[in-house]
Amino acid sequence: MASAASLALAATKSRRYEVRLTDGLLGLPGAELLRGALEGRRVLVCTTPTVDRLYGAGLRRVLAGLGLRPAWLVLECPEPAKTMETALRICAAAVEARLDRKGALVAFGGGACSDLTTVAAGMIRRGVAHIRLPTTLIGQIDAGIGLKGAVNFGPAKNYLGCFNPPDGVLVDPALLRSLPDAAMRQGMAEIAKIACIRDPALFGLLQEEGTRLVATRFREPAEAARQVLERAIRGMLEELEQNPFEDRSHERAVDFGHTVSPTLEAVTGYRLHHGYAVAVDVAFSCALGALLGLLPEDAAEEILSLLLELDLPVTDPLLTPDLVAEAFESVTLHRGGALNLVVPTRIGACTFVKRTSDIPPAAVAEAIRRVNAAAARARTSGLAA
Repeated sequence: MASAASLALAATKSRRYEVRLTDGLLGLPGAELLRGALEGRRVLVCTTPTVDRLYGAGLRRVLAGLGLRPAWLVLECPEPAKTMETALRICAAAVEARLDRKGALVAFGGGACSDLTTVAAGMIRRGVAHIRLPTTLIGQIDAGIGLKGAVNFGPAKNYLGCFNPPDGVLVDPALLRSLPDAAMRQGMAEIAKIACIRDPALFGLLQEEGTRLVATRFREPAEAARQVLERAIRGMLEELEQNPFEDRSHERAVDFGHTVSPTLEAVTGYRLHHGYAVAVDVAFSCALGALLGLLPEDAAEEILSLLLELDLPVTDPLLTPDLVAEAFESVTLHRGGALNLVVPTRIGACTFVKRTSDIPPAAVAEAIRRVNAAAARARTSGLAA
């Protein structure tokens, strides 16, 4: 009997995209950048009611100057609405707009808008172009600049999704001027995450100017604002570039603050917003790291102090040993059978705790007690709301 033939196909795809900082997305600089990305294409803009009210007319004017008359979809995008049903509404709008294979989606909003648009772009005709114009701080330095899109599925945050790099991202800090304090602080939690794992200079900038940057919406001090944004974006992109499709390893330093937080967000019914949940996770992970002898106590205190100075939460009533156990189990399924809890070893460096069995249950309970005590002290001294 003849042996079976061995046949194969080698399929590789390389992608590169730029994140461009601009000081005039809704003016001439933005028009020139958008021209290269959208000229000659059918375009569907996906945005939110607030962004449309504040900036929709400006973007329409810029696109009209390029000869574009895009279809326009305004979606409510709170975290509970980040579902496949909402992503399919974008797909339906693309059908109505007769978007072809050369067409493009534009995500003009915060992180949830970006996630939904990215997922929809990956499904429409098996993949159409999309660009992102993030309008929140968390979008400009984290959610809007990575490769992934995701939607929540039942109780599981970001359970369904895709790796779908954008064709480009345009970041305009001027769009931050309309944000409420809470949205600014959430973005600062993600910047603090990057500072803790890889950039002590960024950490120092947050200590020196973080509260002022929140108050002025990154207008003052101008040089510190530019440095913080550039360092945060560069740090995120450089970390992602090491393992862009998460197929080389399930160890990712940017998962710092993202082990307990997804479960915590979900069990609160997304009452606790993402950036706040990340801050709680960062505080807990640092307290745990100190107990495990991985992070010096003074460094753990310094990180906790920064979070409190930025008016970020360091705990939540639903942060319990049982919730942590549930979160550990969930991320172990997601990370190839390993916990891979990210813990700083000093400000600017980190390591991974690979197994749940390496963490005594008593240490989890004590870490929670420590962050609860820190939050109580902060309330007493007036450092936290």
